[in-house]
Amino acid sequence: MIENYLLEELVAYAKYGTIAKTAEFLDLTQPAVTHSMKKLEEELGVKLFIRKPNKLYLSETGKYTALEAKKLINGNLDFTKKVKQFDKDQTTLVVGFNAPGPGIVLRSLHDKNIQIKNNLVENNFEKLLSEHQLTCVLINFPIEDRDITSTYLGTESMSVNLQSEC
Repeated sequence: MIENYLLEELVAYAKYGTIAKTAEFLDLTQPAVTHSMKKLEEELGVKLFIRKPNKLYLSETGKYTALEAKKLINGNLDFTKKVKQFDKDQTTLVVGFNAPGPGIVLRSLHDKNIQIKNNLVENNFEKLLSEHQLTCVLINFPIEDRDITSTYLGTESMSVNLQSEC
């Protein structure tokens, strides 16, 4: 298995184009970056660089590898964010709604484990739930999506008291 730091150094090299700039960006020494690039080539069993006197260039395989490494690094970051969001979802209920009543009731609970979206949610309910931006949404119609559990809870009534004119 290729270690992540080797991929990060290759991606940085592809961006900055020299060992010196890569080392400076990563706060490493030039020999450390050179050693890492050789190690990566050995582990992959391919030539990533074209070596000329006092100059190093990415080969076509090296360019391809840098692009794929960037995808892996970004995927790893997405993975980490998803795991952290899942963990947060286990302890905090993030609620959205499309009418003001539920928000008033939920805010009155003053529960530290309930996070209430300030704005009314008017659309994209399925996307907000599937991307874990909301844990729960209180809306006035069912969601027709087989990956989302939608349950009818009841209706909301609103009354207004107006003073009569004297």
